[in-house]
Amino acid sequence: ELFTPEFYRNNKLGIKSVVHTFLELHRALSFIHREGFRVGDFNQTNIFVQFLPTQRVDVKFIDTDGWACKNPSVGRQWDLPALNPYIVHPDIKIDDPDHRPDAKTLLEHDWFAYSMLLAICLFKMHPFGIGLLPGGKMLSDADRVKKRLSVWHHSVTLRRDDMLAVLRFGARFNFVLRNWLTAKRRGEFPIELLVELYQGLVRCPQCSFEASFT
Repeated sequence: ELFTPEFYRNNKLGIKSVVHTFLELHRALSFIHREGFRVGDFNQTNIFVQFLPTQRVDVKFIDTDGWACKNPSVGRQWDLPALNPYIVHPDIKIDDPDHRPDAKTLLEHDWFAYSMLLAICLFKMHPFGIGLLPGGKMLSDADRVKKRLSVWHHSVTLRRDDMLAVLRFGARFNFVLRNWLTAKRRGEFPIELLVELYQGLVRCPQCSFEASFT
């Protein structure tokens, strides 16, 4: 599966390759939205990535039959696309068959899913799937998303290594990513932040650890 630690280790790819991939993915998703579609089922298995000899990254969406588009028979509403139950915007009621989100909500879902995959690929862990909750309470990842209990939430306790994995990309990047994942900010994820992260990444020549100093 793409975007696993093994994939990047086996292909000798670092964090810069992850960010480069998501820059191209950002351009592809923006184009899809401009053409009037919403992806919906936005996950690792629906993205095809080729790392070319010219240091280019070619990104394509696959499995497009579940995309949402305007349905004239239901007026201004949109058909609900296929959705991954583990990556769903908090405003979408996936368990309600009568729930028909509008185009704006579906667009926000796509960018929420983009932000989620970006966090998973950078941190090598699910941003709502790790950390101890108060009193040892157990919640599913989906419930933690609804309650906004991310790795940045003040009540979530992280292990040292998990905290380092999150913090190494800088306070500004973490602040923006957290806002998109908790739906405090909506719409298109700011591509300029990814460019800034890409340009600010440095690698330790001795241990190959990568971090941002922007």
